[in-house]
Amino acid sequence: MNNSINNVVIGIISLAVAFLYFLHFKSTSPTVNLNPNSKDIVAASGSRVAFVNIDSFFVKYEDFKKFKSELEASQKAGQKQLESKAASMQADYGKFMQQAQSGQLTQQQAQSQEKSFMARKDALLSEEQQLAKNLADKTNNATKELYKKVDAYFTENKSKYNCDYVMGYQTNGMLLYFDKKMDITSQLVEDLNKK
Repeated sequence: MNNSINNVVIGIISLAVAFLYFLHFKSTSPTVNLNPNSKDIVAASGSRVAFVNIDSFFVKYEDFKKFKSELEASQKAGQKQLESKAASMQADYGKFMQQAQSGQLTQQQAQSQEKSFMARKDALLSEEQQLAKNLADKTNNATKELYKKVDAYFTENKSKYNCDYVMGYQTNGMLLYFDKKMDITSQLVEDLNKK
């Protein structure tokens, strides 16, 4: 589950970073020129794009590492609590089965206990779903905060990179090639870790 949360967070953040910066730096009224002339082509080719390696970013960015650690601890604590309750319920159910098989319970008592176990099982499933929802909410809130920090950073430091767009990429991702001189991952992480 840790890897799936990690992959989901990385995927969401990388897509959102790319989309956010596309929206942030695009013109307010997009136009499509279906008949471009050479002047338009030269002007468009002047746009500069910087790149951030999302894999490296999350390995080195201290706030993300702290969030990931907190999320994993929260997940482990919740999982441990659920496992403890499930083990307790299973032990109680074993005792119930022994009593039922030995004839120590009336049919009404057995039915009542069975309903009680079903209610406990439903409560445990509900608690498991709530734990998953809480983890997803924490991830979502942390992602929003990360977007705010990164957006504020680039708004403040746009001239530092002399670029019009910042795109995220991942190892074995969709981006096949770019000039490595335009990879600003190290500088971005260094600057954000100072804050």
